[in-house]
Amino acid sequence: MGTHHIRHHSRTCTRRHVMDIRQRILTKDVMSKDLKSQSFDQDVARNRLASMITIHYYPLSMVDHHAFQEFCCSLQPLFKCPTRNTIKSDILKLYKLVRAKAIKFFEKNESRIALTTNRWTSSNQKNGFMVVIAHFIDNSWILQSQLLRFMYVPCPHTSQVLAQALVKNKLEENHLTLSGCFLHIRCCAHILNIIVKYGLDVIKNGIEKIRDSVLYWSATPKSVEKFEETEKQLKFSNIKNFILDYPTRWNSTYMMLETTIVYKDVFFHLRRRESQYKCLPNETDWEFVKKICEKLKMFYTTTEIFSGTKYPTADLFFRKVCQIKIALNLCYLDDVDVIISKMAMLMMEKYDKYWGCNPRHKFDKIEFYFSKIFGSEYDDKVEKIQDILLKLLKAYDTSKDKSTTESNVSSKETNANLDEEEFLAFWKRRKNVKVTMMTELDHYLEDDVVIDSKTDFDVLVWWKVNGMKFPTLQAIVRDILAIPISTVASEPAFSMSGMKSSSAKYH
Repeated sequence: MGTHHIRHHSRTCTRRHVMDIRQRILTKDVMSKDLKSQSFDQDVARNRLASMITIHYYPLSMVDHHAFQEFCCSLQPLFKCPTRNTIKSDILKLYKLVRAKAIKFFEKNESRIALTTNRWTSSNQKNGFMVVIAHFIDNSWILQSQLLRFMYVPCPHTSQVLAQALVKNKLEENHLTLSGCFLHIRCCAHILNIIVKYGLDVIKNGIEKIRDSVLYWSATPKSVEKFEETEKQLKFSNIKNFILDYPTRWNSTYMMLETTIVYKDVFFHLRRRESQYKCLPNETDWEFVKKICEKLKMFYTTTEIFSGTKYPTADLFFRKVCQIKIALNLCYLDDVDVIISKMAMLMMEKYDKYWGCNPRHKFDKIEFYFSKIFGSEYDDKVEKIQDILLKLLKAYDTSKDKSTTESNVSSKETNANLDEEEFLAFWKRRKNVKVTMMTELDHYLEDDVVIDSKTDFDVLVWWKVNGMKFPTLQAIVRDILAIPISTVASEPAFSMSGMKSSSAKYH
């Protein structure tokens, strides 16, 4: 039995060994056949090279480098490395091919397209260029952005010249929403920048001292080392790094103030040790900066939200802009600090100059915010919003039966002192809409308000799932939500490092 078992085991091992060898031979044979079937194609290799240079922003001159040519030869001796002019021509051909595919894609898309533009001036030749990016919601209800083109813009770079370079009589009124009534929307992040910068002028002296302090202690490795030594002596455990701002970009100024204020004691200690350090902010400056940071935190958060590129920012516009107005009113009226009040007054001047509906909050939210902002006049403002909505419905409505409505949703007796939650409950109880013929908008407004307490609420998903009940409104929403409320999405197009990031922030 023992011998038989050994022989059987031996035969089993031998059989497995033979099968192993056979499998290896088969695998090797298949691989050999695959390799033989792969024929070298010079055109395919050049296209791959053109794609690599384009994707990774490599210079065209790399094809002239001797080491690169040797590397290509080691991979495939048959490959003839193209010249700089040849690879440039290949890249242009690749661009035309991608552009043709993009055009076909746009032709299949059923929604309108929103455009954002931004201008850049080259540092060497001082020539002006403009980038054009298309934004739309595709047939799967996913927000998309596609870079369309760069174009040279002659001087002077006025709004008229930029508009002429962009449009060039290519847009027809009947293709625009309400015949072009909403053709141009200013960049909200840029407006916020103007508003806050105008207000910060009130404390510019204190800000300049902090800016000079940051610059002084970060100018040389020796000064940085001395600052860090002082931190250790004071047992300072803060991990925030200095941020030197760009004076023209308010949110970088906010970040500088917010990260620097925690080092106040370190600066005071260094002033005793360093006689050359003469730009130390006084105690009053620090107190003002602390108050300013508290007041501007909402503006900074709003700027970040407006600067998003992966979600519909138009959906968030109404609420945030209204909250800013309410916050400015409170600073101006309720704050006992004269400096803060003056800052709020200056900011309101710019706010009113530039800003004088959120579909899922419906008119309840509009009523609430407008009652806070406009007081007894808010009802007229709400009626204007209603008129615009009805015009949009008429323009988008493709049904044969266009019904009319006589709605009475005014509420001049509303208590403006109620908070948002109380107001919504109050408005829901007393709202009494009188309708002769129910329209799609009326049915939508009668539905319960969506309370989006969850941070992961996706308005596009909601309209994709629930919009079938309101086809005309769904078409309007799809076009409106595709509109970015800032030009941030087009800014990274001028920066190779910015293009690699998933989203950009307005500075």
